[in-house]
Amino acid sequence: MICECYYYEQPIRFHLNYPTIRDRRHELKAKRIVLTHLGPEMLANRHRVPEECAEDGMVIEI
Repeated sequence: MICECYYYEQPIRFHLNYPTIRDRRHELKAKRIVLTHLGPEMLANRHRVPEECAEDGMVIEI
């Protein structure tokens, strides 16, 4: 699953934050999650999340 995660904590309308993804992870059947569309707050905290975080130029192979 490729999922946008713009903020680490701050909730904002029409975007996902990390707590929403973390708290609902058990509902997903995805074998792999890659977080994308990371905003400044999320980039500063990416070391705190176990999910993969996309980077510019990243190639995802299935």
